[in-house]
Amino acid sequence: MMRVMLIGVMAFLVGGCSVFSGVSAPLVKIDAVRLVEQTEQGARVEVDLLLENPNDVAIPLKYTSYSVRVAPGGTYRYGDESNRTLPAKGTQMLTLPAAFATGGASLSGARFKVDGDMTYEPPGVLRKALTDSGIPLPSVGFSRAGQLQ
Repeated sequence: MMRVMLIGVMAFLVGGCSVFSGVSAPLVKIDAVRLVEQTEQGARVEVDLLLENPNDVAIPLKYTSYSVRVAPGGTYRYGDESNRTLPAKGTQMLTLPAAFATGGASLSGARFKVDGDMTYEPPGVLRKALTDSGIPLPSVGFSRAGQLQ
């Protein structure tokens, strides 16, 4: 019981480990949401994320989950291991695909909503101890709504 309370207090104080490690969360911005292909059967939409690491150390990105809702296409949900590392003070682009069965309806100009989270692994011994104790890795969210280009 005491161990669970101690872990809970540590997780509350750490808040993603930035307090003790001096590491800030990576910045994630949705740069564009595009309709890239449309056929009679369906459509492909791509979401471009601009990732920025404001830190002096590289940050491993572990997992990305997201949903893309398009009217009238429906909702596409996906989660995948990111398998990438943001270099220190670096930026990267990441393109997330989404596919929709449209039944011949055009998605050109359709309204969309994108929501997602990206899990990352801050460096440090304290973060490793928290992870080993079952405390989840921190994540940063991203969201945007608009009309498909």
